[in-house]
Amino acid sequence: MIPDTRADSAHHRIDRSLFDLPFDHFERHALTRAVVDLVREHSGRPALRVLDVGGAAASLARFLPEDDVLAIDPEDSAGQGYMRGVGTQLPFRDGAFDVVTCHDTLEHVPADCREAFIREMVRVASRFVIVNGPFLDPRVEAAEALVMQVARDTLGDSSATVRFLNEHLYHGLPPLEETRRQMGEGGLRSIVVPSGALDRWLANMLMKHHLSVLAGHEVQAHAFDRWSNSAYQPVAEPEPTYRHAILMSRTGDSRLMELLAKKLNAPAERPHAEEGAIGLPFEVASRAVSRFSRLAEEQLERKDALIERLEARLREVDATVARLQDTLADKDAILGEQEDLLAEREVALDDVAQQLDAIRWSFGYRVLEAQRRALRWLFPPGSWRGMPYRAVRRAVRLAARAPRRFVSLSRKAMRARQRYGTPALVGKSIGHLAGRAHGAIDPVKYALSVDWQPGATRQPAALPALNLDHPTVNWVIPTFGEGGGLRTIFRFVAFLEGHGFRQRIYEMPVGRPARRSREELRSLIRRSFGLSLRDVFLDFEEMEPSDITFATSWHTAYPVLKFEATRKKCYFVQDFEPFFAPVGTESALTENTYRFGFHGVTAGRWLCDKLSADYGMTCDYFDLAVDRRVYFPKDMGPRRKLFFYARPATPRRGFELGVKALEIFHSRNRGYQIVVAGGDVGGDPFPFPATNAGYVSEDKLNDLYNQSAAALVISLTNCSLLPLEIMATGCPVVTTIGDNNEKVLPPDSAILAVPSPQHLAQALEDAVKRPARKELIAAAERYSWEEQGEKVAALLKRLLADLPA
Repeated sequence: MIPDTRADSAHHRIDRSLFDLPFDHFERHALTRAVVDLVREHSGRPALRVLDVGGAAASLARFLPEDDVLAIDPEDSAGQGYMRGVGTQLPFRDGAFDVVTCHDTLEHVPADCREAFIREMVRVASRFVIVNGPFLDPRVEAAEALVMQVARDTLGDSSATVRFLNEHLYHGLPPLEETRRQMGEGGLRSIVVPSGALDRWLANMLMKHHLSVLAGHEVQAHAFDRWSNSAYQPVAEPEPTYRHAILMSRTGDSRLMELLAKKLNAPAERPHAEEGAIGLPFEVASRAVSRFSRLAEEQLERKDALIERLEARLREVDATVARLQDTLADKDAILGEQEDLLAEREVALDDVAQQLDAIRWSFGYRVLEAQRRALRWLFPPGSWRGMPYRAVRRAVRLAARAPRRFVSLSRKAMRARQRYGTPALVGKSIGHLAGRAHGAIDPVKYALSVDWQPGATRQPAALPALNLDHPTVNWVIPTFGEGGGLRTIFRFVAFLEGHGFRQRIYEMPVGRPARRSREELRSLIRRSFGLSLRDVFLDFEEMEPSDITFATSWHTAYPVLKFEATRKKCYFVQDFEPFFAPVGTESALTENTYRFGFHGVTAGRWLCDKLSADYGMTCDYFDLAVDRRVYFPKDMGPRRKLFFYARPATPRRGFELGVKALEIFHSRNRGYQIVVAGGDVGGDPFPFPATNAGYVSEDKLNDLYNQSAAALVISLTNCSLLPLEIMATGCPVVTTIGDNNEKVLPPDSAILAVPSPQHLAQALEDAVKRPARKELIAAAERYSWEEQGEKVAALLKRLLADLPA
């Protein structure tokens, strides 16, 4: 039982079930109850009309059962006494409520909207306004950072605590004196009541999170809340405190303010907590800490075992390094031999050159040249008279090469027979070799030839046992072209290689002829992405069995659909490709690939949400990031350039929109040098002075971004990597408004504008005046590619682990 003390009077009319509320929730509403009780008593009215702005759960009504309480919040909430709305535009007349309150709400309002939020609260209040919550203080920020770290460690990133405290970080805590000034702009009187001692708030929050995870069923978290709430007294507490309540009288009633100051600041004996609700704090802490100690010991034992494994692995690496050093020494010796052989060959070539000179001056060679001149005179190249001669000459050459051609085809047929068997030799191997000879594949014809029945299931082929430590992955990629899509794919190939994945690359010749050899493709990958891959193939329709097979574009989704020798089919989606073609057969075939039942791995959240909502596709996404070794801030003097990402050949980059916007910008701002880069713009299509840099290497791009006062990058489908890479140098970026950019870019980073020349030009003018370059760099560096590589590697292993045995 609670002892009968003077402070207990604050609780004698409160529904005891409210003690089960989270202590932080209970304390801020109990303080409001104490204030409203005094306002009601002073006004002489039996009930007051109260508005709770931001009260989504309608909790205040339970604390004020005598009053008519209405809660308003942007989020949907069930129950009576609630309506949906925003605090910056309250749908009520002036003075519609006796008391207007908000609890821990102002810090979730964007900083540029807070003054309008306060002004609306004051407008609709006739007697009293209460703003209660945390305000800007380094001690409060440090306490919140500690609580957020503990919440991550105990409950994970998806917990409500982490979500709410993250909003505090995004919007920043409001300054106390500035908020008080905004509330009292009309000269009205207000007082500030410190509430929730910071040390007690921090200890309670940490204890609750540890109890909820470590103590299990021995001690319930809500029992701890009941114990804490039964001892709470709504009076001013000594600084530092977690929150402050600003109390303002709209009528300027000095007597009421004096009564409030006396009631809330009066010292009082703190009541004892109910012992029936929970044991004493020492007992609670000892139970939790003892459990935590056991877990800590187990963690240390696991760490010791991990260290032993790492040391063993290090010894293996040392042995491997020694072997590589021996191999390198052998290669040096071989290189020396090759250099000697090369010198000998150069001497031999000199001899051959001298012999050729002798031949050219010989009598026989001069006779042969005279014969050739005569033939060219009798049968001029390109004339009808030369046709019989050229036909005879070609027939002689084909006859000479026929034996070698026959041997080559025979060897290919024997290899195909050994690999696929005699029945498949005619149906697949010969057909595939013949298809290769014709060069590029028409993706539309190929897709139409694939049999796909919606909802049909196929029986997977028999596969070897799964090894989760070293799973195999097949990647089917389209023929190399321009753009950053392939760079992102091979970035993840490199990450997965480092996590023990065995990977194979298969190229599908789309739009360009098939390559002549695997070595040509292997060499291109090495030059373009710095990767030395052994398993690189051209026969994409004859893939080896794998644990996971990735399609990387709509063209490659169709051969992956046909492929059955795999455990899991995935789709690496970097853009919404149906937008790339006019509405028709190609766009319909592209949309169908999202219905194949592949598991999507998308570049950013927008694609993940769109494919899930529109096509029912199961998806996970990785966040776009920046390679900080390539893009970083440099001091290159005043920024007097304006960068435009220009790709006329790619319609989704809005080239014509950008040119017109730059024309408007240049007519008003002559002091900036406009530089365009990214592709071939064809001649001089700009009605203003511009430097066309064309294709620029990454190191020179970083310098260009560091010299630019702003950049225009139009993205009309999925967000490009460029905005983050540009912002990493401190350069503001203007791009188009829409979910495709808003859901991918960090909040308040890029300047989003309506895709019209006038709006884009105005946004560029705002961008060149934007000073917050450090904030841009911090926003761009929020994610790293290494973190996203870890995320995708863990996802693929989870997908394989979840498969039925």
